[in-house]
Amino acid sequence: MKNELIKYLNDNVDVKYIQNEEDIEISILSTISDECLISTLGNIFAIENKAVENKEELYIKLSLRELNTKQLITAFKFVLNQNTINDSLMILNILNLIKSNTLEESFFEDRNVYFKSLVEYLDVKLEIKDELKEFVKKFSFYFYSMIKSCGKPIANGKDTIIKLPDVYYNIFVSLDFMTLSRIAATCDDVNLADCGYISCARELVYNSLKDYFIGNTMLNMFLEGLDNADNCE
Repeated sequence: MKNELIKYLNDNVDVKYIQNEEDIEISILSTISDECLISTLGNIFAIENKAVENKEELYIKLSLRELNTKQLITAFKFVLNQNTINDSLMILNILNLIKSNTLEESFFEDRNVYFKSLVEYLDVKLEIKDELKEFVKKFSFYFYSMIKSCGKPIANGKDTIIKLPDVYYNIFVSLDFMTLSRIAATCDDVNLADCGYISCARELVYNSLKDYFIGNTMLNMFLEGLDNADNCE
């Protein structure tokens, strides 16, 4: 997949890249049109996803830092509607948008952050508020499905089997339980009765609790709260 990616990048005049020993750094340039921006993101994601499916090592550092505010808005309106995202920097920047952060200007000096200033960050967040709201709603649905599934070794006949999309899986393995639950709590538009069964739920939940000494107690309290909510419906 690395050769396919390099060939694609060589044919694309609106990107620059550096091939390192361990990874490939890609920057999308501000000369790109909106149509080509969406196409370029889609193609890079597709190559990354194919590498994941084939279990090939392909480490990409994708940067949108050279884009202007309008282009970032276009990019995130597209990205937040994609289920198969395995790019680590893109996941990081999605997290920066959905987490409740107190951000200092120094935060935006990090080259891994796509936003160059607090003003730009807030401008983008305002323009994509509908996409963010829908993304967090789906996040919350998958989070509560994951919690309700982790107590079941297998699905029963009444359960709806849910395949957890890559973008949400990658977020769940990146955050601790408390952060995940805080994000989910920002959405009050999820019907718990609609939640289904996720086969990898137990692995994900216990991974998110691994740094907590009282992890099992926290999980049991959370499950008890969900059971009470179900009984109230």
